Amino acid sequence: MECGSIMEPSCSHTDDRITLQTQPKRSNSRLSSSSSQRAKMVKLRLEQLAKDLCLIGDRMSVWLLLPINLLIAIFKLLSVYDRARCSCVCKHWKTVYHMPDLWHQFVFEFHQTTTMSKSTPIMLIRQIFEKHTKDIKCVIIKVDGCQQSVDAACSVLTQLVHCPIHSLQLSSITGQELRSAQSHKFVKALKGIFVNSDLKSLNIEETPIDDELMAVLATKSQATLRCLRLSNCPMISAAGIASAINNCSHLYELIIDYTHMSKALLQALCSSTHHKVKHLSVNVTEQDEHMNTQTIPWQSIGSDTWDLLAHHYPEIKFSLQFYAIKEEFYHHFFCSMMPLTSLSFGCLVPKIILSRVATQCTRLTELYIANSGNEPINEEILKIARRCPHLKVLELGNCLMKCYAVVELAKLCGPRLSKLVIHEEASLESQDCDIKTMVSQVSSYMQRTWNVEYIPIWFE
Repeated sequence: MECGSIMEPSCSHTDDRITLQTQPKRSNSRLSSSSSQRAKMVKLRLEQLAKDLCLIGDRMSVWLLLPINLLIAIFKLLSVYDRARCSCVCKHWKTVYHMPDLWHQFVFEFHQTTTMSKSTPIMLIRQIFEKHTKDIKCVIIKVDGCQQSVDAACSVLTQLVHCPIHSLQLSSITGQELRSAQSHKFVKALKGIFVNSDLKSLNIEETPIDDELMAVLATKSQATLRCLRLSNCPMISAAGIASAINNCSHLYELIIDYTHMSKALLQALCSSTHHKVKHLSVNVTEQDEHMNTQTIPWQSIGSDTWDLLAHHYPEIKFSLQFYAIKEEFYHHFFCSMMPLTSLSFGCLVPKIILSRVATQCTRLTELYIANSGNEPINEEILKIARRCPHLKVLELGNCLMKCYAVVELAKLCGPRLSKLVIHEEASLESQDCDIKTMVSQVSSYMQRTWNVEYIPIWFE
């Protein structure tokens, strides 16, 4: 009995030891079997799904299971270079890469003086015009002032004659004047596009477009042109734009420089054939010193013409933006009532001009002021708030205001003031009203949580 009792544990121990030694092998076998079964099930499901989608072939790719519309949406979010790399994944993706929907809009970049991004490769340009000439509808061309870039841009413009262009944008990357280099090439290339395309939108800057080209554009695109944006194109006159407006009766957005504004232009907009203009925007920049500002057509616009515009377009969005001008240059503006709805001062503006704004721009809804000098503008801003019952947006940059004046502003405008930007360093506290009190009371009058803007302090 004792021997039996001793031997049983020994055998049992031996069995346990054997079991412990062989158990891992059985576990690995089961795992591998389970993995292979799972892989077979996944493959069967994918094959069945591929059959359901009619995508099965000699060699099925999992990427085929992505719907085409989803692939197109993803490709549109990628850069041209990333799209090209994705086209190498499989034949299906390469087919999607060349679908017309991806080539309706394209951005051509030509620059030698900046390394911000790569210029469009010549091989890609060649491929575009070989395979997608009939697909390109919206074109954006960005050029610097280098002769090599200008020549490349002119070459593209010449080839665009064969494309069904609806929208064309030509801009300068570095701000250098394109009109100073080989202007005849640009004129010839642009004229070809104007003659052969029914444009809906034209946005050009720093280019040698003139009255003759505007006449060609107005003749060919008179039934299609909707948006016209011209910036720093001094070779075109106010009369040239007014003539184009007379022909393009479907125009609804016009963005020009203040030198293009004239009484004749506004009267053309207010003619019986025009009722669709919804946005008029004017950019104001100081011209060359030799230019006589007294001859600018803007000066001929009187209160009767502005009243005509306000009566003809009671819902028009009329914007005026000032960029880098001297203080004495402001005396040409705000001399009569203007139906402005948006006003932006991107440079120093005198207090007296703000007082004029309160008197002459009672339809104002948005006001942006970057810098008002070293004196508080409490009374001027409050006067604007009282005289402009539709004011909804006010953004102040380097503009000093006392805290009590900000509270009074919120009290006057109330909840209709959808956006109010006041910087902490420009808020002047007093014993009766500090920044904390101002924030609390302004939030109460605006009926929502509001706070001042501040510059965060970074610690090393």
